Amino acid sequence: MDTYLTSRWLLYLAAFFLLNTKLGWLKNGLLTASIFLTLQLSPIFRDALEPLLIFLCLFLLTYLQLKTVNRAVTFATLPLINLAISRFLLQTQYFRGLSLWVSFSVTLVMLIILSFSEHQLLKRLSQKVDNLIYLIPLAIFLGLYYLQMLDLFDYLFIGHDTRLEIFNGILVAVMILFVFTLILVQHNEAQVIYQEQLKARTQIDREYLQLTTQQYNEMRKFRHDYQNILLSIEGFIREEAWQELTRYFQKELSTQLATDNQQFERLILLENANLRQILYAKLAAAQVMNVNVQLELTEAIAIHHPDQLTLSRMLGIVLDNAIEEVASLDKDASVTVAFIKESEATILLVVNDCRSQMEPLLILAKEGFSSKGDGRGFGLANLASLQARTDILVNTEIVSGIFKQEIIVPEWKEGVGL
Repeated sequence: MDTYLTSRWLLYLAAFFLLNTKLGWLKNGLLTASIFLTLQLSPIFRDALEPLLIFLCLFLLTYLQLKTVNRAVTFATLPLINLAISRFLLQTQYFRGLSLWVSFSVTLVMLIILSFSEHQLLKRLSQKVDNLIYLIPLAIFLGLYYLQMLDLFDYLFIGHDTRLEIFNGILVAVMILFVFTLILVQHNEAQVIYQEQLKARTQIDREYLQLTTQQYNEMRKFRHDYQNILLSIEGFIREEAWQELTRYFQKELSTQLATDNQQFERLILLENANLRQILYAKLAAAQVMNVNVQLELTEAIAIHHPDQLTLSRMLGIVLDNAIEEVASLDKDASVTVAFIKESEATILLVVNDCRSQMEPLLILAKEGFSSKGDGRGFGLANLASLQARTDILVNTEIVSGIFKQEIIVPEWKEGVGL
């Protein structure tokens, strides 16, 4: 590949990476190789197929990563549009006569400016607009490609008006068919997501009903315990055993009541109502199962992310697994839940004691596997399924009898983040 094609190859890669396209090392390698191979085509085929092949390659790789048509199209078209705009500006009188590498440097600066502007714009768009906004860069890309193909057709079919009209009609028909296909796929995605959200809401409503029943039972248990405590205190008073009463209060009541109350009082610091509900339910369930749960929440925290339903489901799965594991242990074990606020993300950390002979993560994440009986091994498999459809990450680690899971939620300051 000569110097000119090398510079084009580098500019393609720069355009993609400047838009923060996180594909992973394997997909990035495939993208790099596909651009390199595309640029090896003969000049005529390269002019005709270069933008289309690179767009299709990046679209497929991005779609496999993000699982959504709108974001895949956006990330596939914007880099190519930025390059087209930069090349057009280089052809103006202000930049004519520049050497190859000076032109390369100027184009790179233009790409940085355009990519930064688009990145800021997309962050400020609402989620509803984001569902349709991909049609704008797609239309711009297809329009630019259509104009490029018209110039090529004029060169190839000069003097053959009939052939020119036939190829022009075929190109327009294929473009329209492609756009309608993307719209249908996105509509199908929206229906699938809606059904999953409806199913998740139904599950949360069911859990809320169970929580209400559990709270009622807890209230009855508290009234019973309260009567027993009063009877115990009455016995000490009748016998005027003041030292024993003091010791009983300090040892048996004060510590336990303070600990239980502090756990629930800390929930006030969490501003997300959905997460408060999940945590309250799991803390109450842990008390019934005599599982010690430590909630580390010392300052007010608000998690800004549009997919709160998925986040609630993920946290619920992680807490269920941790509480069930600790409840099955004979030793003095516990669960620790912590919220760690960072500049660009919030980490929900759940750490619990586990069996010394814990199964490998690959086996635990297998759908249907459970060490607690048939039909219960869907926790980590469901967690992986949820993670595949969102930008919320989950890191799982088992070290020396400690099971650790991190739910990493990227910060969405306004509207839609990248």
